[in-house]
Amino acid sequence: PPRIGDDRLDDDHREFVELATRLLEATGDAVMGAFDELHAHVREHFAFEDALMAPHDFASKECHLDEHA
Repeated sequence: PPRIGDDRLDDDHREFVELATRLLEATGDAVMGAFDELHAHVREHFAFEDALMAPHDFASKECHLDEHA
């Protein structure tokens, strides 16, 4: 994924791609476990991003918050 310059967010985005790939490659009983991992990561990441944007005048904040929701 493209880097945005914040190590925590860049690491989270990289982990998202890894978890999404793991889900795409999962078969049988591993699918639900891979989905659960990705789902937990996404929820945590969106909450973190939402908290980062809250105190700042990020131009696309409302749109990005809607995308998260």
